[in-house]
Amino acid sequence: MFKPNQYPKVQTIYISLLVIVWSLYAYSRGIVMSPDSKVYSRWANVLIESNFNIFKFSGSINSEISPFFYYNFVTIAAISKVLLGEHWGLGVVILNLAAGIFAAYLLLNASWAITGKPACTIYAGLFLLLCHDYYLWIPYVLSDTLFSLISFSIFMLTISFYQRPSKYLKKSIWIMILFFL
Repeated sequence: MFKPNQYPKVQTIYISLLVIVWSLYAYSRGIVMSPDSKVYSRWANVLIESNFNIFKFSGSINSEISPFFYYNFVTIAAISKVLLGEHWGLGVVILNLAAGIFAAYLLLNASWAITGKPACTIYAGLFLLLCHDYYLWIPYVLSDTLFSLISFSIFMLTISFYQRPSKYLKKSIWIMILFFL
């Protein structure tokens, strides 16, 4: 049915389909703000007022959980606010869409690399097209989609230890960096 040299075409078709379908769904749903999104928005404002100084920011937030643990996503929200103003949520949704697409790219590559069978890649693509979680979380102004990308990236790096056992140090460093994000 498919030959190995046709894999890039299959991958391009699925990635294009995912971009179109997920984008249309997110557009039809609109930007969804949850209670956590509003907290991130307030904290992003404090970060902007602190001139992106992490120490001033941490001292300005009264919370049971240290805002330091949310600093990366709050920084994304703050940069989005600086660039897009009141439409800052759109920047996060676009980032969520990009993270979902990159996770799909990694999954399709993993299914091909592990099995070498086009059917597995085709089924992985179909399951992604039907995956409710990505449809649900991409329109939200939250970090869930980014978290899934980071988790899947760590998984892919771990798999690569066994597939290509060279460069352990480099891969280990990347895993630690992703782990601490």
